[in-house]
Amino acid sequence: MRVTVVAAQWHERVMRDLVTGALRAVEEAGAQASVVRAVGSFELPVLAAAAA
Repeated sequence: MRVTVVAAQWHERVMRDLVTGALRAVEEAGAQASVVRAVGSFELPVLAAAAA
């Protein structure tokens, strides 16, 4: 299974910790992950749809 984590660039400290936790959970599930960063919140659904 492949998982894409889509995260905003806005609040780097918070997003870094959330992405780290998400990547850890994906790894523990035995899946592969990639990370895509969005400039702002409006781009998040567009990037998520493109990654699907």
